[in-house]
Amino acid sequence: MRVAANSGVTARALSVTVTGVNKVYNGTTNATVTLADNRLAGDNLNTSYTSASFANKNVGTAKTVTVSGISLSGADAANYTANTTASSTANMALARRSA
Repeated sequence: MRVAANSGVTARALSVTVTGVNKVYNGTTNATVTLADNRLAGDNLNTSYTSASFANKNVGTAKTVTVSGISLSGADAANYTANTTASSTANMALARRSA
């Protein structure tokens, strides 16, 4: 069901959460995350993001990962409003040196 602009129906608030993916040190702050949400069962909805990054490029555990540009698409996207940013944690491990 698509919500018409003047229908008086309020779009449902969608909570998009992120889970950081651990990585091996590569000298960058680039990060990867998986997205989850609380959509209604059966709704056709896709979530995506434009940027995910660690706070710095240094090795560490439970490092903050910041995600921005969260957006919705799909046939039922107009029925929802969603957060555009989120954060999580992930580990950045030492790179192994090959002999």
